[in-house]
Amino acid sequence: PVWWEGRRFNRPTQVWVSGNSNETTRDVPQKMLFGPPGELGLGMLPTSTIGRIINSRGTSGYIDTAKIKHVSGGWSTIRFKSFELGREKFQGATNDVQWLDEECPEDIYVEAYTRLNNGGDIIPGTRHREGGILLLTATPLMGMTEVVEKFYPEPIDKQKALVNMTIHDVFHYSEEQREAIIASYPEHERLARSEGIPALGSGRVFPVSKASVAV
Repeated sequence: PVWWEGRRFNRPTQVWVSGNSNETTRDVPQKMLFGPPGELGLGMLPTSTIGRIINSRGTSGYIDTAKIKHVSGGWSTIRFKSFELGREKFQGATNDVQWLDEECPEDIYVEAYTRLNNGGDIIPGTRHREGGILLLTATPLMGMTEVVEKFYPEPIDKQKALVNMTIHDVFHYSEEQREAIIASYPEHERLARSEGIPALGSGRVFPVSKASVAV
């Protein structure tokens, strides 16, 4: 997503990428972008685009800030943050892109969204900016939360869009592999994990599917 956004904007961008914790942020979105720790260039960003990297002191292999070469010739900045830092650590900045990997508490979602109000390119013929872009990649295991309801079953406004990817869209699995993967999930999580369909309510008390107890 960050590589694609670098093409969209006419100038270097400010990007924040966040996950549940330092470890999950390092192991999922950071790995997708940069590759495994110590193996830069094996992710979405080519080695030739990666500039100075500042590692976090608290977590091994975890990047705090990285400079990425923009097509304009300048340098974009990616910063990694975790949800466990709390809403206050998401205050203050003006960003162009926010990537939230996995569902965050609503107060963090709102704060991250607010950081984008003055982002994006200037609208031609005006003094106003078009605003930044927020990407939320998540499996809705917590049910119909306030964050999920902004997108599912339909986005609440024209500024939002929903892309629902199921296990049947993953073409490097055979049908037998898909069936085995689905069967490996607890029954009450199967729809959320394989189809991206949130469970009704805020969560399940009993580990059974709703279909087995309701008509």
